[in-house]
Amino acid sequence: MDGTCDFENRRSRLDHLVNRRRAGRLKSVVAELLAACIYWPLARGAQLCERLGGNIANWPLGAYRWRSYYAMRTDALDRFGTRLERRMLEPRSRH
Repeated sequence: MDGTCDFENRRSRLDHLVNRRRAGRLKSVVAELLAACIYWPLARGAQLCERLGGNIANWPLGAYRWRSYYAMRTDALDRFGTRLERRMLEPRSRH
């Protein structure tokens, strides 16, 4: 074997790692935007509506009204950044 095959193999592995890292960052940024622009305003709107005595039974994302921003962001990343097959096939951890 000559050195070019080994070099090309290393380069393709490096490219693969770089692309995975970029994809991970992109998913993280998208999850942050979803949490900031969709999850948080709807959850805080539900919280305000509940405090004013309104019915929030059918409020979108009303279940998040008392949850932290961190929980909203991680849930957005889980929902929109993970393939469905992976989410459904992973064994649930027992607490």
